Amino acid sequence: MGLFNSIAGVALANRLGGSGGGNKSAIAQVAIEMLNKNGGLCGLLEKFHQAGLSDVADSWVSQDKNKAISADQISMVLGSDLLSAMAEQLGIDAGVIASQIAQYLPEIVNNVTPNGQVDHKADALLSTILGMLK
Repeated sequence: MGLFNSIAGVALANRLGGSGGGNKSAIAQVAIEMLNKNGGLCGLLEKFHQAGLSDVADSWVSQDKNKAISADQISMVLGSDLLSAMAEQLGIDAGVIASQIAQYLPEIVNNVTPNGQVDHKADALLSTILGMLK
């Protein structure tokens, strides 16, 4: 998976680099904190399940087409307090960060679960990719 790590890291770095506000290192740090506060990728996906968005979150992990999620749904799942704290760290509006998470989270989850499974390797891969941005 070394090649996949490299490709995913470059793709994510390019995406985050053009995200309007904050630098890659700050965005990576905020993303890592978000994952840590939610129990890693498994914990984060569980929050989507608990919010009644199982079909959406499961589509990101599966090898089928990713279902879209809205910024409002991201706000509902993650909570306004977490989004506000993340936005403050990056110096952007909470609505902007919710929109960016909605735009990129499905693809990121899809890329770190290439076999259609969430396991310790997916968490490690995501941490590696985010660590590359620091």
